[in-house]
Amino acid sequence: MYSKLKQYRSPATIGLLGLLSAGGLFAEDTALTFVAKAPCRVVDTRINGGELGAPDLLPGTRDFPILASSCGVPHTAVAYSINVTVVPKTILHYLTVYPTGEERPNTSTLNSMSGDVVANSIMVSAGTGGSIRVFSTDQTDLILDLDGYFIPAPTPTPGPAGPAGAQGPAGPAGPVGLMGPAGPAGATGLPGPAGAAGATGPAGAMGPIGPAGATGPAGQMGAAGPTGATGLPGPTGATGPAGPMGPVGPAGAPGSPGMTYQGTWDPSTAYATGAAVSYHGSTYISLVSANTENQPDTSSTQWGVLAQSGAPGPSGPVVFTSSFPLNGTAVDAYIGITGLNQTSSTTETPVQAITGQSCSSLSMTVALRGAGPGDQVGVRLRVNNQDNASIACGTDPGNLNCSVTAPVSLAPGDTVDFVTRDFSPANEDGSGATGSAYVALTCQPAVQ
Repeated sequence: MYSKLKQYRSPATIGLLGLLSAGGLFAEDTALTFVAKAPCRVVDTRINGGELGAPDLLPGTRDFPILASSCGVPHTAVAYSINVTVVPKTILHYLTVYPTGEERPNTSTLNSMSGDVVANSIMVSAGTGGSIRVFSTDQTDLILDLDGYFIPAPTPTPGPAGPAGAQGPAGPAGPVGLMGPAGPAGATGLPGPAGAAGATGPAGAMGPIGPAGATGPAGQMGAAGPTGATGLPGPTGATGPAGPMGPVGPAGAPGSPGMTYQGTWDPSTAYATGAAVSYHGSTYISLVSANTENQPDTSSTQWGVLAQSGAPGPSGPVVFTSSFPLNGTAVDAYIGITGLNQTSSTTETPVQAITGQSCSSLSMTVALRGAGPGDQVGVRLRVNNQDNASIACGTDPGNLNCSVTAPVSLAPGDTVDFVTRDFSPANEDGSGATGSAYVALTCQPAVQ
């Protein structure tokens, strides 16, 4: 199938002189006709619509049968002209649209690293069954508006042949060709008349020698000649058949037992030589038999060290994230921390603020690492409403002390401490080192 249109042939007809598909270039010329339409919505995952509606896109792929829409796209359509709009839930690293049944290209149709609503116009070939496939890296709503499609152009009818042109001048004579093969010999002619008798020829050759005479008596045997050199050795003969198998020998003496792991050391167990146990993170092997009540880390005569326990790693941060629905058109909000590495403090320092944005929800992330014993950390999310709105805690506020448990209507300018929490990080990660905190506040844009 086609994945990119390369060249226009005329205002209404497009010739595909090069088609990129799965990384390859097809050398073929296929004419297509573009049929323009008034923009028609074929996909909107924000509303129920069967295969062309909700739910929204999750990370991965989803096919959309364009021919099943109410936009009147014929089954002969081979490509679509579509405006793609995304409404990300948080951020969208990238989204790719390509024909169903083809390998996903290593290109991006659009992205939204800020989480804003973004649109882009594309042309995409129809895939298997006329469908297109959408790959998304993150959760987002998708809107597809079709404003035209491509169908195969009618085959042109050849026109009448033009008149024959005048005959051109004769070209120069070419070089003489090679000589051809000799023809077959002709038939033999009739014999001519007999010639005159020639002169007497020379004497003929001597006749053959007559038969040999009878053999004479044998003479005396001569002395023996020297021995000739030894000839080369002949080739090796074929291997003979194998002989019968001999009797089985007697069984050997049993070997010493190997090492066996016996789990955690038990002082009441009598361990055999070669038994392995674990104790306080290390592994030991018994060096004697009937090894009992000998503590491995203090009995080097009875126990040998196989593997020493490593030092404990540092504790990771305590992290929690909470999201709260907010039905408002414009808000000011900030998140602050108090009392880090202080035994008591009421000073609140805003560390991140959102001003005058339209949010459908607010997300707060807090990460705490290694505060000292007795240190108290307070986290507060404060919302200053700028328009008539209602706010409430989410269904999973991350074990925070959410002060607004039911939707509360606020007049413009009202301020509410929406969520607070005080706790001791030493009780949560136990590191007892100098601490630090990280907080982040995210506004999910409201879709109009």
